[in-house]
Amino acid sequence: MGKSLQGASGSIVMGTILNSLSIRDFDYIHTPEELLEKIYQEIQNIFLSFDVTMMISGILGIIDEEESMLYYFNAEHPFAILYRNNQASFLDEEITVRKFGFPSDLPFKVQKFYLEENDVVFIGSDGKDDLLISHGEEKVMNHDYGLFLKVIEEKKGKLKEMVQKIYQIGIPTDDISIMRISFKEKDYKREEHRLDSEEIYRLKVKSYIKQKNYEDALALMEGPSEKQPFDILLLRGLCFINLNRNLKALKYLLRANTMNPNHYHLLKLIGIAYFNMKNYRNAKEYWEKALSIKPTRTIKRYIEKADYVIKRQNALLGKKQGLEQDPEHLKNQFTLEEELEKI
Repeated sequence: MGKSLQGASGSIVMGTILNSLSIRDFDYIHTPEELLEKIYQEIQNIFLSFDVTMMISGILGIIDEEESMLYYFNAEHPFAILYRNNQASFLDEEITVRKFGFPSDLPFKVQKFYLEENDVVFIGSDGKDDLLISHGEEKVMNHDYGLFLKVIEEKKGKLKEMVQKIYQIGIPTDDISIMRISFKEKDYKREEHRLDSEEIYRLKVKSYIKQKNYEDALALMEGPSEKQPFDILLLRGLCFINLNRNLKALKYLLRANTMNPNHYHLLKLIGIAYFNMKNYRNAKEYWEKALSIKPTRTIKRYIEKADYVIKRQNALLGKKQGLEQDPEHLKNQFTLEEELEKI
Protein backbone atom coordinates (compact mmCIF):
# COMPACT_ATOMS: atom_id res chain seq x y z
CA MET A 1 0.00 0.00 0.00
CA GLY A 2 1.30 3.45 -0.81
CA LYS A 3 2.15 5.70 -3.67
CA SER A 4 5.18 6.13 -5.88
CA LEU A 5 8.39 4.63 -4.50
CA GLN A 6 6.75 2.98 -1.49
CA GLY A 7 4.14 1.20 -3.59
CA ALA A 8 6.72 0.15 -6.18
CA SER A 9 9.03 -1.18 -3.46
CA GLY A 10 6.21 -3.22 -1.94
CA SER A 11 5.44 -4.74 -5.34
CA ILE A 12 9.08 -5.74 -5.81
CA VAL A 13 9.23 -7.29 -2.34
CA MET A 14 6.00 -9.23 -2.93
CA GLY A 15 7.12 -10.42 -6.34
CA THR A 16 10.43 -11.63 -4.93
CA ILE A 17 8.68 -13.55 -2.14
CA LEU A 18 6.25 -15.23 -4.52
CA ASN A 19 9.04 -16.18 -6.93
CA SER A 20 10.96 -17.72 -4.05
CA LEU A 21 7.92 -19.63 -2.82
CA SER A 22 7.17 -20.96 -6.32
CA ILE A 23 10.42 -22.97 -6.38
CA ARG A 24 10.24 -24.18 -2.78
CA ASP A 25 9.69 -27.85 -1.97
CA PHE A 26 6.42 -28.24 -0.06
CA ASP A 27 6.24 -32.05 -0.17
CA TYR A 28 5.76 -32.14 3.60
CA ILE A 29 2.48 -30.27 3.26
CA HIS A 30 -0.56 -32.42 2.48
CA THR A 31 -3.61 -30.13 2.15
CA PRO A 32 -4.38 -26.89 0.32
CA GLU A 33 -5.27 -25.25 3.65
CA GLU A 34 -1.84 -26.09 5.09
CA LEU A 35 -0.09 -24.78 1.98
CA LEU A 36 -1.98 -21.48 1.99
CA GLU A 37 -1.36 -20.97 5.70
CA LYS A 38 2.36 -21.61 5.21
CA ILE A 39 2.49 -19.10 2.33
CA TYR A 40 0.57 -16.55 4.39
CA GLN A 41 2.96 -16.86 7.34
CA GLU A 42 6.03 -16.50 5.11
CA ILE A 43 4.70 -13.32 3.50
CA GLN A 44 3.34 -11.92 6.76
CA ASN A 45 6.61 -12.37 8.64
CA ILE A 46 8.58 -10.50 5.99
CA PHE A 47 6.17 -7.58 5.81
CA LEU A 48 5.92 -7.37 9.59
CA SER A 49 9.66 -6.70 9.62
CA PHE A 50 8.94 -3.31 8.01
CA ASP A 51 7.18 -2.27 11.25
CA VAL A 52 3.89 -1.18 9.64
CA THR A 53 5.65 1.15 7.18
CA MET A 54 4.81 -1.13 4.24
CA MET A 55 1.68 -3.23 3.88
CA ILE A 56 0.01 -4.99 0.97
CA SER A 57 -3.40 -6.48 0.33
CA GLY A 58 -4.08 -9.48 -1.84
CA ILE A 59 -5.95 -12.67 -2.53
CA LEU A 60 -4.12 -15.98 -2.84
CA GLY A 61 -5.83 -19.22 -3.73
CA ILE A 62 -5.69 -22.70 -5.19
CA ILE A 63 -8.23 -24.49 -7.37
CA ASP A 64 -8.54 -28.23 -6.98
CA GLU A 65 -9.90 -29.21 -10.40
CA GLU A 66 -10.68 -32.80 -9.44
CA GLU A 67 -12.70 -31.78 -6.41
CA SER A 68 -14.06 -28.60 -8.06
CA MET A 69 -13.01 -26.66 -4.97
CA LEU A 70 -11.57 -23.18 -4.62
CA TYR A 71 -9.39 -22.60 -1.55
CA TYR A 72 -8.35 -19.02 -0.89
CA PHE A 73 -7.75 -16.32 1.68
CA ASN A 74 -8.39 -12.61 1.29
CA ALA A 75 -5.91 -10.33 3.03
CA GLU A 76 -8.14 -7.24 3.09
CA HIS A 77 -8.34 -6.98 -0.70
CA PRO A 78 -11.54 -5.94 -2.52
CA PHE A 79 -13.86 -8.94 -2.34
CA ALA A 80 -13.69 -11.63 -5.00
CA ILE A 81 -16.81 -11.92 -7.16
CA LEU A 82 -18.59 -15.01 -8.45
CA TYR A 83 -20.42 -14.84 -11.78
CA ARG A 84 -22.80 -17.80 -12.05
CA ASN A 85 -25.97 -18.24 -14.12
CA ASN A 86 -25.84 -14.61 -15.33
CA GLN A 87 -25.71 -13.27 -11.76
CA ALA A 88 -22.77 -11.68 -9.95
CA SER A 89 -22.26 -11.75 -6.18
CA PHE A 90 -19.43 -11.27 -3.69
CA LEU A 91 -17.72 -14.40 -2.42
CA ASP A 92 -16.85 -12.71 0.88
CA GLU A 93 -19.11 -10.94 3.32
CA GLU A 94 -16.55 -9.63 5.79
CA ILE A 95 -12.82 -9.16 6.32
CA THR A 96 -11.29 -12.34 7.74
CA VAL A 97 -7.55 -11.68 7.27
CA ARG A 98 -5.77 -8.33 7.65
CA LYS A 99 -3.29 -6.90 5.14
CA PHE A 100 0.17 -8.42 4.98
CA GLY A 101 2.34 -6.42 7.38
CA PHE A 102 -0.49 -5.47 9.74
CA PRO A 103 -0.28 -6.97 13.25
CA SER A 104 -3.58 -8.73 13.88
CA ASP A 105 -5.26 -10.95 16.45
CA LEU A 106 -7.63 -12.36 13.83
CA PRO A 107 -7.08 -16.11 13.42
CA PHE A 108 -5.92 -17.12 9.93
CA LYS A 109 -8.79 -18.56 7.92
CA VAL A 110 -8.92 -20.33 4.55
CA GLN A 111 -12.20 -19.95 2.67
CA LYS A 112 -13.56 -22.89 0.67
CA PHE A 113 -15.99 -22.60 -2.21
CA TYR A 114 -17.42 -25.29 -4.48
CA LEU A 115 -17.18 -24.40 -8.18
CA GLU A 116 -19.64 -25.44 -10.85
CA GLU A 117 -19.06 -25.68 -14.60
CA ASN A 118 -18.97 -22.25 -16.31
CA ASP A 119 -18.41 -20.41 -13.03
CA VAL A 120 -16.26 -17.31 -13.38
CA VAL A 121 -14.43 -15.63 -10.50
CA PHE A 122 -13.31 -12.00 -10.80
CA ILE A 123 -10.60 -10.52 -8.59
CA GLY A 124 -9.67 -6.88 -9.03
CA SER A 125 -8.10 -3.82 -7.47
CA ASP A 126 -10.26 -1.02 -6.09
CA GLY A 127 -9.58 1.07 -9.21
CA LYS A 128 -12.60 -0.61 -10.81
CA ASP A 129 -14.80 0.95 -8.10
CA ASP A 130 -13.07 4.31 -7.49
CA LEU A 131 -14.67 6.18 -10.37
CA LEU A 132 -15.20 9.91 -10.67
CA ILE A 133 -18.66 10.35 -12.14
CA SER A 134 -20.14 13.52 -13.62
CA HIS A 135 -23.57 14.75 -12.55
CA GLY A 136 -23.90 17.81 -14.74
CA GLU A 137 -21.16 20.21 -13.71
CA GLU A 138 -20.56 18.33 -10.44
CA LYS A 139 -18.18 15.37 -10.24
CA VAL A 140 -18.61 12.88 -7.42
CA MET A 141 -16.79 9.74 -6.36
CA ASN A 142 -18.67 6.51 -6.82
CA HIS A 143 -19.71 4.99 -3.50
CA ASP A 144 -21.73 2.11 -4.93
CA TYR A 145 -19.46 -0.89 -4.55
CA GLY A 146 -22.15 -3.03 -6.13
CA LEU A 147 -21.66 -1.10 -9.38
CA PHE A 148 -19.06 -3.57 -10.66
CA LEU A 149 -21.51 -6.43 -10.09
CA LYS A 150 -23.96 -4.66 -12.40
CA VAL A 151 -21.23 -4.18 -15.01
CA ILE A 152 -20.39 -7.90 -14.93
CA GLU A 153 -24.04 -8.87 -15.38
CA GLU A 154 -24.69 -6.31 -18.13
CA LYS A 155 -21.63 -7.44 -20.11
CA LYS A 156 -22.18 -11.14 -19.34
CA GLY A 157 -18.72 -11.59 -17.85
CA LYS A 158 -16.88 -10.48 -21.00
CA LEU A 159 -13.80 -8.79 -19.61
CA LYS A 160 -13.06 -6.52 -22.57
CA GLU A 161 -16.58 -5.12 -22.65
CA MET A 162 -16.58 -4.76 -18.85
CA VAL A 163 -13.47 -2.57 -18.88
CA GLN A 164 -14.93 -0.48 -21.72
CA LYS A 165 -18.10 0.00 -19.66
CA ILE A 166 -16.11 1.13 -16.60
CA TYR A 167 -14.49 3.90 -18.64
CA GLN A 168 -17.90 4.90 -20.03
CA ILE A 169 -19.32 5.27 -16.52
CA GLY A 170 -16.58 7.51 -15.14
CA ILE A 171 -12.91 8.33 -14.77
CA PRO A 172 -10.92 5.75 -12.77
CA THR A 173 -8.95 7.54 -10.05
CA ASP A 174 -6.67 4.57 -9.43
CA ASP A 175 -5.09 1.81 -11.48
CA ILE A 176 -7.39 -0.98 -12.62
CA SER A 177 -6.31 -4.61 -12.55
CA ILE A 178 -8.82 -7.42 -13.02
CA MET A 179 -8.20 -11.17 -13.07
CA ARG A 180 -10.82 -13.41 -14.68
CA ILE A 181 -10.70 -17.07 -13.62
CA SER A 182 -13.18 -19.40 -15.30
CA PHE A 183 -13.85 -23.00 -14.32
CA LYS A 184 -14.54 -25.50 -17.10
CA GLU A 185 -16.03 -22.76 -19.24
CA LYS A 186 -17.50 -24.28 -22.40
CA ASP A 187 -17.78 -21.26 -24.68
CA TYR A 188 -14.60 -19.40 -23.76
CA LYS A 189 -13.44 -16.98 -26.48
CA ARG A 190 -10.12 -15.28 -25.88
CA GLU A 191 -10.94 -12.29 -28.08
CA GLU A 192 -13.82 -11.35 -25.75
CA HIS A 193 -11.41 -10.74 -22.91
CA ARG A 194 -8.16 -9.38 -24.33
CA LEU A 195 -7.39 -5.68 -24.15
CA ASP A 196 -4.07 -4.29 -25.33
CA SER A 197 -2.38 -1.13 -24.05
CA GLU A 198 -3.50 0.93 -27.07
CA GLU A 199 -7.16 0.13 -26.38
CA ILE A 200 -6.77 1.07 -22.71
CA TYR A 201 -5.10 4.35 -23.76
CA ARG A 202 -8.04 5.26 -26.00
CA LEU A 203 -10.54 4.34 -23.29
CA LYS A 204 -8.77 6.71 -20.89
CA VAL A 205 -8.78 9.55 -23.42
CA LYS A 206 -12.47 9.12 -24.23
CA SER A 207 -13.34 8.83 -20.54
CA TYR A 208 -11.74 12.23 -19.85
CA ILE A 209 -13.56 13.76 -22.83
CA LYS A 210 -16.90 12.31 -21.77
CA GLN A 211 -16.43 13.83 -18.31
CA LYS A 212 -15.50 17.16 -19.98
CA ASN A 213 -11.90 17.01 -18.69
CA TYR A 214 -10.53 18.23 -22.02
CA GLU A 215 -7.20 19.48 -20.67
CA ASP A 216 -6.45 16.09 -19.08
CA ALA A 217 -7.42 14.33 -22.30
CA LEU A 218 -5.11 16.58 -24.30
CA ALA A 219 -2.28 15.91 -21.85
CA LEU A 220 -2.65 12.19 -22.57
CA MET A 221 -2.53 12.85 -26.31
CA GLU A 222 0.59 15.03 -26.25
CA GLY A 223 3.08 14.29 -29.00
CA PRO A 224 4.01 15.20 -32.59
CA SER A 225 0.82 15.20 -34.64
CA GLU A 226 2.56 13.90 -37.76
CA LYS A 227 3.17 10.61 -35.95
CA GLN A 228 -0.33 10.21 -34.53
CA PRO A 229 -3.12 8.04 -35.94
CA PHE A 230 -6.29 9.39 -37.49
CA ASP A 231 -8.59 8.85 -34.51
CA ILE A 232 -6.27 10.61 -32.04
CA LEU A 233 -6.06 13.64 -34.33
CA LEU A 234 -9.86 13.73 -34.40
CA LEU A 235 -10.05 13.55 -30.60
CA ARG A 236 -7.47 16.32 -30.21
CA GLY A 237 -9.51 18.49 -32.55
CA LEU A 238 -12.70 17.69 -30.64
CA CYS A 239 -11.08 18.74 -27.34
CA PHE A 240 -9.81 22.03 -28.75
CA ILE A 241 -13.24 22.87 -30.19
CA ASN A 242 -14.77 22.33 -26.74
CA LEU A 243 -12.11 24.64 -25.26
CA ASN A 244 -13.00 27.24 -27.93
CA ARG A 245 -9.51 27.00 -29.42
CA ASN A 246 -10.78 26.46 -32.93
CA LEU A 247 -7.63 27.44 -34.84
CA LYS A 248 -5.68 24.86 -32.85
CA ALA A 249 -8.43 22.33 -33.53
CA LEU A 250 -8.12 22.90 -37.28
CA LYS A 251 -4.40 22.09 -37.13
CA TYR A 252 -5.21 18.50 -36.14
CA LEU A 253 -8.48 18.12 -38.01
CA LEU A 254 -7.05 19.26 -41.35
CA ARG A 255 -4.08 16.91 -40.90
CA ALA A 256 -6.56 14.10 -40.29
CA ASN A 257 -8.42 15.21 -43.42
CA THR A 258 -5.33 14.48 -45.53
CA MET A 259 -5.44 10.89 -44.22
CA ASN A 260 -9.14 10.37 -44.81
CA PRO A 261 -10.85 13.12 -46.83
CA ASN A 262 -14.24 11.40 -46.87
CA HIS A 263 -14.87 10.84 -43.16
CA TYR A 264 -18.32 12.18 -42.27
CA HIS A 265 -17.65 13.06 -38.62
CA LEU A 266 -14.31 14.66 -39.42
CA LEU A 267 -15.89 16.91 -42.07
CA LYS A 268 -18.60 17.79 -39.58
CA LEU A 269 -16.04 18.82 -36.95
CA ILE A 270 -13.98 20.87 -39.41
CA GLY A 271 -17.14 22.74 -40.34
CA ILE A 272 -17.91 23.45 -36.68
CA ALA A 273 -14.40 24.81 -36.08
CA TYR A 274 -14.67 27.11 -39.10
CA PHE A 275 -18.15 28.24 -38.09
CA ASN A 276 -16.97 29.10 -34.57
CA MET A 277 -14.27 31.26 -36.18
CA LYS A 278 -17.00 33.00 -38.23
CA ASN A 279 -15.67 31.55 -41.49
CA TYR A 280 -19.15 30.53 -42.53
CA ARG A 281 -18.39 29.76 -46.18
CA ASN A 282 -15.65 27.26 -45.32
CA ALA A 283 -17.96 25.74 -42.73
CA LYS A 284 -20.70 25.32 -45.32
CA GLU A 285 -18.24 23.81 -47.83
CA TYR A 286 -17.14 21.06 -45.43
CA TRP A 287 -20.69 20.39 -44.26
CA GLU A 288 -21.83 19.99 -47.86
CA LYS A 289 -19.08 17.41 -48.34
CA ALA A 290 -20.34 15.62 -45.25
CA LEU A 291 -23.89 15.80 -46.63
CA SER A 292 -22.81 14.08 -49.83
CA ILE A 293 -21.46 11.19 -47.74
CA LYS A 294 -24.32 10.90 -45.24
CA PRO A 295 -27.42 13.08 -45.72
CA THR A 296 -28.47 13.36 -42.07
CA ARG A 297 -30.91 15.82 -40.55
CA THR A 298 -28.13 17.15 -38.34
CA ILE A 299 -25.86 18.13 -41.20
CA LYS A 300 -28.78 19.64 -43.15
CA ARG A 301 -29.55 21.78 -40.11
CA TYR A 302 -25.91 22.90 -39.91
CA ILE A 303 -25.95 23.93 -43.58
CA GLU A 304 -29.20 25.82 -42.98
CA LYS A 305 -27.45 27.61 -40.12
CA ALA A 306 -24.51 28.58 -42.35
CA ASP A 307 -26.81 29.72 -45.18
CA TYR A 308 -28.76 31.91 -42.80
CA VAL A 309 -25.78 33.81 -41.44
CA ILE A 310 -24.21 34.19 -44.90
CA LYS A 311 -27.43 35.70 -46.23
CA ARG A 312 -27.67 38.01 -43.22
CA GLN A 313 -24.09 39.13 -43.80
CA ASN A 314 -24.71 39.86 -47.46
CA ALA A 315 -28.11 41.46 -47.08
CA LEU A 316 -27.88 43.41 -43.84
CA LEU A 317 -24.30 43.88 -42.72
CA GLY A 318 -22.21 43.77 -45.85
CA LYS A 319 -19.76 41.12 -46.93
CA LYS A 320 -16.86 42.33 -44.73
CA GLN A 321 -18.76 42.48 -41.45
CA GLY A 322 -19.31 39.58 -39.07
CA LEU A 323 -22.65 38.61 -37.58
CA GLU A 324 -22.73 39.10 -33.82
CA GLN A 325 -25.68 36.91 -33.00
CA ASP A 326 -27.07 33.65 -34.40
CA PRO A 327 -30.78 33.37 -35.09
CA GLU A 328 -32.64 32.14 -32.02
CA HIS A 329 -34.05 29.00 -33.62
CA LEU A 330 -30.60 27.85 -34.77
CA LYS A 331 -28.64 28.39 -31.55
CA ASN A 332 -26.89 25.63 -29.60
CA GLN A 333 -27.30 22.91 -32.18
CA PHE A 334 -23.74 21.60 -32.39
CA THR A 335 -23.85 18.12 -30.86
CA LEU A 336 -20.19 17.45 -30.14
CA GLU A 337 -20.99 14.69 -27.64
CA GLU A 338 -22.32 12.39 -30.33
CA GLU A 339 -19.06 12.72 -32.25
CA LEU A 340 -17.17 11.11 -29.39
CA GLU A 341 -19.29 7.98 -29.67
CA LYS A 342 -18.51 7.70 -33.39
CA ILE A 343 -14.73 8.10 -33.23
